[in-house]
Amino acid sequence: MKLTKHKGVQWIVLGLVMVMTAGCSSQYTMERKLWLANRAAEKVVRNEAVISPFEVNRVIRLFENIIAKAPDSSYAVTAQLRIGQLYEVRKSYDAAREIYAALETSSAGKVEIQAMARFRLAQTYEKEGNWAQALVVLQDVLKKYDKTGESLAVPLYIARYYHKNGDPANAKRAYAAAIEHFQSMADRFPKTKAALLCRNLVLRTYIEQSDWPGALDYIGALDKQYRLGPDTLMLQAKIYEQRLKNKPKAMETYQRIINDFPNTKVMEVARKNLEALNTKK
Repeated sequence: MKLTKHKGVQWIVLGLVMVMTAGCSSQYTMERKLWLANRAAEKVVRNEAVISPFEVNRVIRLFENIIAKAPDSSYAVTAQLRIGQLYEVRKSYDAAREIYAALETSSAGKVEIQAMARFRLAQTYEKEGNWAQALVVLQDVLKKYDKTGESLAVPLYIARYYHKNGDPANAKRAYAAAIEHFQSMADRFPKTKAALLCRNLVLRTYIEQSDWPGALDYIGALDKQYRLGPDTLMLQAKIYEQRLKNKPKAMETYQRIINDFPNTKVMEVARKNLEALNTKK
């Protein structure tokens, strides 16, 4: 039977739908496999102290299968990172480093993935008790991948390591270096979201050290340059009220929020806080 033009078009459309549906089905299959493998990996990590080597190896094979099925996909990247993590659970740090190094090399041009792989590699040295080498690799992340989110995590990661391990002198130096780094990045990329993020990180660094005068000085400098928004003013007021017990300055800041940002949720909170302070003796 001879196909009409109309029926010919129908067959073409049907063929396209079948191809597209097959692609969607394949994608769903990979997503499902990754979801199941991730769930198994999370169980391994949660039970790291008691999990059997057999189970760790079984989960590693799940991710290896994903890489074999879709070697050049985002699924493969996630799978490689997970395999590295599972090797760390096994304390097979050399094997984990091979995975992370290979991922960094194979992801040329994808700096966020490269930075993540490099950061993970540094953590393997830390877990192994070799902080000196971990620090070298972390500094490498800062230099090679300075425009990535992973790079911004490095300065505070270093400071927190020293704080956690009871080394206040090095922690203080690392926090100071973090502030310097974040401020230099904010200056380097002015009027961008990155600059805003870096200024927030400077403030977080002061707060993390409980350096309340330092935090207030920085907030004051930002206010002169940009005029503060309601959220930062609320933070300023809470530092005055809760940390420094400076009731007059807290009341002054709450009143400024009320005056400058009427009809906002922050203003309502400020009004209630101001009323509460007024009732205190």
